[in-house]
Amino acid sequence: MNDKVENKNSINDITASFECKNNIEFLHIVERERERERERERERERERVPLEQGRIAWIDAVKSFGIVLVVLNHCILFDGRFYDMIARLGVPLLLFSSGALLFNKKVRKDELLNYAVKYPIRFFICNAMWTILLNVFNVLFFGMVFDYKSVLNQVLTCSIIPQNWNSWFQRPMLQFYIAFPLFYFIKENYPKTLVNALLAIIFIYTFILKLLGIKSILGVDLIHKNFIMIVPYILIGYFCRIKITNICIFVLVFSFYVNYALNLERGLWYDDLPLLIVSFMIFRYMANFDAYWLGNIHRFISERTLAIFYIHMPVRHVLGRYCNLNVIANTHARTIILTILVILVTIAIIIIIEKLPFKFIKKYLLYERVSV
Repeated sequence: MNDKVENKNSINDITASFECKNNIEFLHIVERERERERERERERERERVPLEQGRIAWIDAVKSFGIVLVVLNHCILFDGRFYDMIARLGVPLLLFSSGALLFNKKVRKDELLNYAVKYPIRFFICNAMWTILLNVFNVLFFGMVFDYKSVLNQVLTCSIIPQNWNSWFQRPMLQFYIAFPLFYFIKENYPKTLVNALLAIIFIYTFILKLLGIKSILGVDLIHKNFIMIVPYILIGYFCRIKITNICIFVLVFSFYVNYALNLERGLWYDDLPLLIVSFMIFRYMANFDAYWLGNIHRFISERTLAIFYIHMPVRHVLGRYCNLNVIANTHARTIILTILVILVTIAIIIIIEKLPFKFIKKYLLYERVSV
């Protein structure tokens, strides 16, 4: 009888021990799930567009890094494939940032028409003012003739401004801001599979067909306009939220990109697929970092990327003529020093403009709600 009682107690002890272990494992599972949910919430918080007084630190860091690379691209003093390969990453980073910010906004249906008018008009006025000012600069600095008809055409069509190599960018951005309500409407009202299918079609048309050397389909020549080229960058910046943390994969892909860029007979351009892949990996990799340790530097530059975009080219011309950097024998050092000087002088000019009492100038000339 005592043996039966002891056996029963032993079985109860084993059962209780097993249940205790199960409970502990269950608690561990629950805690791990809670930690994953907290991590997902932190990720959503990083992706979420803040209120007017707030900022997304890592997006500010991406934009700051991107505009610095754009300036570097225009300060290269020799035919350096390596510098070109690095500097070309700037524009894609800015485009990814624009997509991440624009499509994250909560826009009511009745506000879409307002967006279709407000953004393009404000961007158009901003670009028109800079077009006139840069043409005046060309007259004063290069001795060019101020052709009213040519300037008017540049203003109305957002075409390239002489001596400003970066001005190809204005027209496709204006076209995108006009088309933004349509893209946003599709994103909000149609299944994600349809959105992904449209993105895949644009991606294949812009990158894959070029990579395969296909220039026409059924006898019809393919159109490769800058607008078509920038759209995938902007859309991917929002819709592709792949979390990239593996540095080994990044190094491997970047090595392929370096090999591709160094062996190109022509220079890199933004419809080259390896450039898209590497710049996207950098964009998503930077999302893992807490950029608040940078203080206000990245925010200060990020809020002025459009102004830096317009001002840095005339500053580069002036410094290139009057700063005798030839005393520095190393061309790499000259390029880096010129880039730093251009950024510092450009920011100083922007600060001076911000001190002016004219609200209209600050509202449009330094317009930053529209990101480059």
